[in-house]
Amino acid sequence: MASELYQLRVAGNHTSEYWENVIYFQGDNLSAGDVIVNAKDLLSNFENNALAPWLDMLPQTAYINRLTAKRQDVAGGIEVVRQFDYQEQQGTVSGNASGQQVCPIVRLIPPMGVKSAGRFFISAIAEADIANNVVVAGWSSRLSTLMNILLTGMSDGAITWTIAIYSRKLEQHHIAQDFDTSPIIGWQARRKKPV
Repeated sequence: MASELYQLRVAGNHTSEYWENVIYFQGDNLSAGDVIVNAKDLLSNFENNALAPWLDMLPQTAYINRLTAKRQDVAGGIEVVRQFDYQEQQGTVSGNASGQQVCPIVRLIPPMGVKSAGRFFISAIAEADIANNVVVAGWSSRLSTLMNILLTGMSDGAITWTIAIYSRKLEQHHIAQDFDTSPIIGWQARRKKPV
């Protein structure tokens, strides 16, 4: 059985703002070339194992609207989509987010000898999860729960999906070994409103 890299896009909205995370997973023990079946399996595994912990990171003003999976290929590929009903997948943390552009970063640590780490941003963080610009212990614990699922691999059947770090420049990927996050919440400059 084969091993291949697949891309998963988690998309939603926070109040009226659209957000999207692009995350990569290595699929082990998959059917080589059967890209639709493999992509559906990734969507199913993410929905069954990681969707609820992901929603546990988000305030009630944030929603996940769509999951999209495809094999990572230079030429593109067939995308398989799981569209949720309007406001079906709502964040579980009480209250509003602290601000539109306040997005905690999760850094993916590569194996020894790989120079660049991966990263993605959690789309919003609740006011209740920040104290003096520092994330509270409960938020860090929920992040650990989510990342343990992604790092150890999701497997509801034959295929195991493990979070990976993909380099577009080098066109290669590596399994993420660990993660960390900044203890200080700041602004993501690209998401600031233009003046």
